Amino acid sequence: MFFIPDRLYHGTTREAADQMVREGLINPGKWRSDTDFGPAFYVTTDFRRAFRWQKKLRKRAFLGIGAVVTLRVNRPALSNARIKCFHEPSKEWALYVWHHRARLCRDLCRGAHADVVCGPIADNNIAAWFDDHDNKMDEASIEAFRLFITSDVFGNRLPVSKPGFQIAFCSPALARDILKVETIRSPTPWRDKMNGEKYIARCMVEMYPSITFDEAIEWIREYERFLVTIMEHESGYSLAEAVVSWKQRGLTVEQLEEHARKVDAEPEPGEDGFAAAAH
Repeated sequence: MFFIPDRLYHGTTREAADQMVREGLINPGKWRSDTDFGPAFYVTTDFRRAFRWQKKLRKRAFLGIGAVVTLRVNRPALSNARIKCFHEPSKEWALYVWHHRARLCRDLCRGAHADVVCGPIADNNIAAWFDDHDNKMDEASIEAFRLFITSDVFGNRLPVSKPGFQIAFCSPALARDILKVETIRSPTPWRDKMNGEKYIARCMVEMYPSITFDEAIEWIREYERFLVTIMEHESGYSLAEAVVSWKQRGLTVEQLEEHARKVDAEPEPGEDGFAAAAH
């Protein structure tokens, strides 16, 4: 049995990550059906793979901000899940991917689909396979398909470790119990965010309809020097809210920086000291 670690990672866009915080992590309405293990919330055990995936999404969606969501696993809840695991890119794994990618899994999964499926990530352009082949599932076709999805686009076989490993949470109810958001990190530096300020501006206009997009951009640029020091672990909406608050209170960047220095300089009390200060 594959051991699912306590932390898992999900690569996405910052906009989608913020939506997860506002509306809930698990939204089956956004799950695609033509995926390796069927409609599910997909995560990985490897931060680097999640990082590469958010880069891919940023290019596809033409968005300048990516995010890696770190998820904490509720192990008691996980113990209630039906788990299916493929330890290697075997014939059984290839057949399982075939059924789900071709959307033929009604018979395979009727009433018995696992709540959590673990296994290698199918590589290569699978859509091209189904364009060029029929759904004939004899031994030769299945083996040819297995070789195809474990090779790169040039037909070179990938090492066993190269395709990567994925975990699909297929049951929405159990996924909500098992996965909890721990952190959301945007690994893209501010200067590399082609649409960074535009994204925060869109959040601001959505929250405050009386503010125009051009005004939002102007305010963000006014506070940019301070924004870059706090934005890594903040959502676009929280940054937009902060900028509006600063502007309404007439604060300057210098005042914000001075306040931040004072806060950073405060000594850290022990639990007793903090509790006493709270009273």
